Amino acid sequence: MSGDEVKPVLLPDNVRPQKYDLHFNLNFEKDLFTVDEKIHVKVAAATKELQFHALELEVENVSLRLADGKEVQPSSQAIDNEVLTLTFAEELPAGELDVSLKASAPFNKNMTGLYSYQGVDGDTPRTFACTQFEATDARRAFVCIDEPTAKATFNVVMTLPKDMVGLSNMPITNEESGDSTKTLHFGETPVMSTYLLALVAGVFESVEAVTKTGTVVRVWTPLGRKGEGEFAADIGARVLDFFAEYFDIPFPLPKQDMVTIAEFAAGAMENWGLVTYRETALLFDPAKSTTAAKKRVAEVVAHELAHQWFGNLVTMQWWTDLWLNEGFATWVGTLAVDYLLPTWNVWTNFLSMYTSRAFDSDGLPSTHPVEVPIAEAREVNDVFDNISYCKGASTIRMVHSFLGEEAFRNGLRIYLKRHKYGNAGTMDLWKAWEEASGKAVSSLMHDWTKTEGHPLVTASAKEEGDVIRVHVSQERYCTSGVTEDMKKQKWFIPINVVSSNGDKMVFELHDKEGEFTVKKANWVKINAGQGGFYRVKYDDYLMKGLNEALSKGELDGTDRLGMVMDISALPTTGDIPTDQVCKVHTS
Repeated sequence: MSGDEVKPVLLPDNVRPQKYDLHFNLNFEKDLFTVDEKIHVKVAAATKELQFHALELEVENVSLRLADGKEVQPSSQAIDNEVLTLTFAEELPAGELDVSLKASAPFNKNMTGLYSYQGVDGDTPRTFACTQFEATDARRAFVCIDEPTAKATFNVVMTLPKDMVGLSNMPITNEESGDSTKTLHFGETPVMSTYLLALVAGVFESVEAVTKTGTVVRVWTPLGRKGEGEFAADIGARVLDFFAEYFDIPFPLPKQDMVTIAEFAAGAMENWGLVTYRETALLFDPAKSTTAAKKRVAEVVAHELAHQWFGNLVTMQWWTDLWLNEGFATWVGTLAVDYLLPTWNVWTNFLSMYTSRAFDSDGLPSTHPVEVPIAEAREVNDVFDNISYCKGASTIRMVHSFLGEEAFRNGLRIYLKRHKYGNAGTMDLWKAWEEASGKAVSSLMHDWTKTEGHPLVTASAKEEGDVIRVHVSQERYCTSGVTEDMKKQKWFIPINVVSSNGDKMVFELHDKEGEFTVKKANWVKINAGQGGFYRVKYDDYLMKGLNEALSKGELDGTDRLGMVMDISALPTTGDIPTDQVCKVHTS
């Protein structure tokens, strides 16, 4: 099933927001917040109804100001199924108008929307506030059109206790002080989706680093712990520099804040200019934390900062493409960490953490395609799993391996520059890569994202004079056995090959089987570099040479791990005897 066959449930596109003016008043004593809103909208055709998203909000004082200055009140208003409908006695003319209203709600207690949580002020527990809007929870904090394509600018004002730090996507431009509260005015954001807006209010201290171009990167921590944020600040600034060069687009915002949230459902959230993190994903104590914890901080920071371009600057059309948003950030975040910290061998970790998980889930008969059509945004969490996340990242790695670094990077730059501050779908990226490489990326990705499962490539070989003729065939890998329908499946598989004499080639397998030749060598490795998302089974001839290569240390860590992963999976399906696995593990 293609994403086009399931129609997203959207509000009518007759009304599009252009700008939100939002004044949030955070009242911790009463455990509630209010927001005074003005939404500047463009109406495409005359209408008697305006519709917005709203959930668990008390909405009052609604009025409209038309382009000619006339004020109009709705004849009725109602919230049903998360939609606020404003009905008017007379038609509203096409054009621009302002919707003003006041909304209020208790702080959410389930770590969604605008929620309160228990932080610490020194050693004293204290209630703080934070937002988590992805995928459809901005509507819990303010009236809006809560869809990725409904991009607008945001002017945020926040009133909060005087001794708290207030953060949002943009820098503070003005501060007004009262007796016990203060009001912070933040700069206007670029056009962006509602799910990327963010607010944080609490007691923190910060450490900062600066990019080569002068962007300040700040890490906000609980009091007394800012030293634990130094590594994240340093790696964050270096990652921003890397991505600005890799994407050939300067960092789009004037600052980048990263803040620890004591109660946080996800690992991190890529809010534009204000990334929120679980503490273990951002803080590193050199005296107590492990090397594994340090690697996790680097990988999560790089992942979230990749989104500042891929996801925030250019945003998916709809949640069906969330796999691409997350899969790409996972892959390119690993690329950044590998560039900045090459001794960590992070691609081996990528195999064990992401590719291995994807293989395990995708080898089950109950698997599903990477791209699952989504009708309603609330379905995202139901379908986003190891297949969408880990197989998605592994599939992006395969495209990079297929295209090569230069064409991959150039196509990515075409895509980001063509669609910046807008929305794009997967086909837009495939077309950009095709434009840069001349290769059939759309055909490749159709097989890998819209088809469930992955192939087992069986390789056999024989010597013919001074060459080795290799025969390859494909069949779906499934732990419970292959059904007749599964036997009909085939993929477009770019097969990277390397041999002991250093020769490299790419063989494109479009059919169920095919052949290629390589110069005679001591060993031939299929899926060199483990860039492809498929398992490999070798005949005795090829396996003998590879076992010798393993024992002599002639394969790098990535290829060694890939062989172990492949061979270890084959006894489950009866493809090889267990003793063959033992030979690989002891080599």
